[in-house]
Amino acid sequence: GEIVDRLKIPHGGRFRTARFLPDGSIVGSTHMDDRNPPRLHRWSAEGKARPGLLDWLRGSLGREPDTSATLESICHGLAVAPEGKSLACVEGGSIVRRDALTLVERTRFRPARTAVLPHLAFSADGQLLVLTERGLAVWPWRELFG
Repeated sequence: GEIVDRLKIPHGGRFRTARFLPDGSIVGSTHMDDRNPPRLHRWSAEGKARPGLLDWLRGSLGREPDTSATLESICHGLAVAPEGKSLACVEGGSIVRRDALTLVERTRFRPARTAVLPHLAFSADGQLLVLTERGLAVWPWRELFG
């Protein structure tokens, strides 16, 4: 197959996790090292044509994200809510809900008496499945975060 698009990671680093949103845009979390904070990026669905020799000579080997957010800690287990307007990930031991368009943090939840592991998934009806050190937990997403 051919490469259809290239995504540039600002400030270097490498992808930790990436997901497609229902509108075709891509959200990815990146991190480079301890001197540079982790980030979350969103690239729109409208990619430019495949880079050619002229792009390579100019040094433009990927398109910049439309939106980026600096995070307090690495985003693990990125999941897209069924309605496609929210994201969930584990950051610093908390489950964080972010707006899928702006990447702004909306709410944060840290369960009592257990640690959250970096594995999240949504069911079609909005249940949030989370792996914890005590086993699997299922929470009603909309009720949990309001």
